[in-house]
Formats: sequence, C-alpha cells, structure tokens
Amino acid sequence: MERFEVDIGQAQDILRAYGIDRRITALKELLRYHYDEGDNPTDEVRLILRAELDDREPVVIKLLREEEYPASVMEAQTAFSETLRCHGVPTARHYAAGERFVTLWNIMGREIQVTVEDFVKGQLQIINVETARQIGRMHARAHEISLRAGCHVDYPVLFDALGENDLFSFAMLEEQLTGMPDPLRGKAENVLALCHDHQAALSPLAAYPRCATQGDLSDCNLYRTSDGEIGMFDFNNCGDAVPLVDAIMQGIFVSRLMDYGQEPTEVFSLGLLRAFLEGYESIRPLTAQEKELARHMDALCAALWRFDLVFGDDSLKNLLARGDMAGADALLDTLLRRAQWRRPLFQGA
Repeated sequence: MERFEVDIGQAQDILRAYGIDRRITALKELLRYHYDEGDNPTDEVRLILRAELDDREPVVIKLLREEEYPASVMEAQTAFSETLRCHGVPTARHYAAGERFVTLWNIMGREIQVTVEDFVKGQLQIINVETARQIGRMHARAHEISLRAGCHVDYPVLFDALGENDLFSFAMLEEQLTGMPDPLRGKAENVLALCHDHQAALSPLAAYPRCATQGDLSDCNLYRTSDGEIGMFDFNNCGDAVPLVDAIMQGIFVSRLMDYGQEPTEVFSLGLLRAFLEGYESIRPLTAQEKELARHMDALCAALWRFDLVFGDDSLKNLLARGDMAGADALLDTLLRRAQWRRPLFQGA
C-alpha cells in the first residue's frame, strides 16, 4: 500500500480552511502510526504534523482515519478541550473551520479527519513532588468544569478501575495460573481473591456520575506555561469516567510511569501520589467514603500491575518462562503484600 503523505501545499490548504493564512516554512512529522506498512497494511491513518509558519507560532495538524475513532468522537474530544481552555485550564487552542473543529479531507483517495491546534512548548521533562501537586490541582479543576458544564464524550478511557484497563489486569494474572506449580498457584489465587474483594468494594462507584476527562496525563501530554501553570494537551484518549476513579488512576500513573530523574522507589512513588491527591483535594475535597474507595483502587492497581505481570523483563510471565521459580515466588509475595495494602494516601491519614 502506498505510504500516506501530506505535502506543504495540502497542509497550506488545510490551514486556510481554518482561517490561518500564513505561509508554511517547514512541515515536520511528530508522530505516525504505520498502518499502511508491514504484512497486513490498512488504509487507516494517524499522522501528526507540526507546521512552522512565517511570522507566527507553529501549529499542529492532526490527520486521522481509524475505524473505531469516528469524527463525532474527535469533535466531542476537541470541544471538551476548548471548554477547559475557555474556563482557565491551560490546553492547546483548537481552531474551527466554520462551526466544526473536525473537517473531512480526501487525501490520496482516503477520507481523513483533520484538526488544527496551536503547538505548545514547555513539555514536562521531570516530575517531582511539587509538579505532582500542581498536576493534581489542574486535574481537579478540569473535573469541576466538566461536571458543571455537563461535558460528555462517548469513548472508552484507558484507566478505569471498574474493568480491564491499561494499568492493571485480572486476566493477565489468571493466564499465568495454567501450569504454575502448586505453591505459587496458591499465592497467585490469594492475590486474585483479595483483588476481587477490592473490586467488589468499588461497586458503589458504578452509580457515581460520569463526565468527560482528558484520560491520559502522561508526561508527554503535560506542559508548563510561561507563567508556571501546568497544562495538558492530546485529548485522543478523552472519554467519560467517574471523577474519583479518574483522579486515583491518573495519580497512580503520575507517581509510577513518568520521568523522575531517578529510579522510583515505593516510598518515592507514594510521596508523589500523596502530593497529587493533596493538590486534587485542595480543589475538590473528598469524603471519608471516597478516600476509603481510593485505598481499594490503590491496592488493586498495585497488586495487578500489568508491567509486573507480563511486560517487564522480570515480570511474572518471564520469570515462569525462564524457570526462575524463586524469582516468581518472591514477586508473588510482593503482589500479595500490595493486595493487603491500606496505605496512607491522604494527609493526616
């Protein structure tokens, strides 16, 4: 299949449609998913370009064609980003063509969804305690705005403690049970039993109101403004979530999966999570019941951490495959300890 490309002339036409009449001096590829290459190429597209412009700051052109990502979802996500920006949460400004943020273009015989937004500078490099606290405050403000404005995006989020998600997984531990020696299998089953108890304790959250949330507070989607505020961009994973679930899951992500300039220890990660939640609570205080639910989420996520189960070099899956039963046993002890956690996540707790 022919490689999908956009030339400067086509990009110039797109910008004019969005009311940007500046000459493009350079077009740089920021991200490309290679759907049109390999053994099973498709006509799907995800291409993100930065357009350098004459006499103004650059803009980002996003071009997408994905079967499970319709224009209606992209429009709702972009509109939510603009709602946050208009209410004081720093996000990249999105441009409209007429009354729509998303326009459809025929490029190389494919119908492509297109958006245009400002390129933001100051992407976060290192996360520390104060930065985590600032991210928590910003995240709570976004939840407040979303709830107050009744914002919704009908799209699945990556991190939802009420089901399978990108942070923890029941299925990944259950898959390891087959062929596991009996002493180890017993420990693994104990971890699963405790985690099912945590999940049952979280069942009241199913009745909590949901609202739109950005959905992916990774360091590559966060930036610091010129006046020191924390902002966010890239709403491609934006969807509806229970604010409490989103706050805890994003706080865990911030405390465990970013660049800290050092190897994060359990104590260090807990400090970052507590700082995030302190910042969040300074804007949206949590009830005693919500704090108890947060502890269940914390233990559940840590005990079934996907990286520990499958993806890491010393994951349970790889330890078992290498025949390192002592290493697998030690890891299961760690997971069992985490499943029994009731860590002090909040100040004064």
